[in-house]
Amino acid sequence: KEAFTHKSLLILGRGIGQVMFQNNALSGLLMLIGIFLNYANGLLAVSGNIISTLTARISGYDCDDKNGLYGLNGTLVGISRR
Repeated sequence: KEAFTHKSLLILGRGIGQVMFQNNALSGLLMLIGIFLNYANGLLAVSGNIISTLTARISGYDCDDKNGLYGLNGTLVGISRR
């Protein structure tokens, strides 16, 4: 279970990092800190990332998304609410 949680956090972090073309979970975390300066945008970015990643998995896409590409567009849609 711990490996699943770690892997999931890496995928979500990389999905947020892909917004600035960074394939790195740490870059994604730093970006997320900046996005959370507006609390609503932070929540929407995380929600969009999780929803788009889960949608890709449910739709039958490869479950081994090492680059976080499934969460990229969900994050962008989440922060584009205004």
